[in-house]
Amino acid sequence: PVAIAEGVYASFGAGTLTAGDEIAVLVDGQPDQAGILPALGINGLFQGGDAKTIAVASRLRDDPNQFATAHTRNAGDNANVLALIATRGLRVLDNGQFTIESAYQATVSEVGVRVDQNRRLNETQELVRSTLENRRSDASGVSIDEEVGMLILEQQAYAAAARLITTARENIATLLGLIG
Repeated sequence: PVAIAEGVYASFGAGTLTAGDEIAVLVDGQPDQAGILPALGINGLFQGGDAKTIAVASRLRDDPNQFATAHTRNAGDNANVLALIATRGLRVLDNGQFTIESAYQATVSEVGVRVDQNRRLNETQELVRSTLENRRSDASGVSIDEEVGMLILEQQAYAAAARLITTARENIATLLGLIG
């Protein structure tokens, strides 16, 4: 192929090319309005097949000048950037309930809450385990009635801690519901 203009190439098949021959081709320079090229994996913004592998297309990472901010070739056209910015406020996730930004914030908050809940539950379980090990090692010479009484107290403390965690989770979920 012979480069004629930016993004325009010509190729010739077998035959004779004579000096003075002419060819005229109209190139409209219009972008792919239907989105066929990205669907075929050509000139898309992203690469990867799922949430784990999605990334900015390597050709854009390597040369950011490849990112088309214009919708046409006219100077000063920033229609693509404006269209991209306009998507920020669109409620496109979860049947139109969330913007991309609000869904991300809700996900981060939910992960934080779950991490904190699991950490607290782990601490409580570790405390119960440690207490039971200490009780077992001190069991010689202790009355069974006293041990059962202490075990009931530990069980009640564990149940109270579980209720506290459940209440905190419900309060945080309510707050997130008010924000979202």
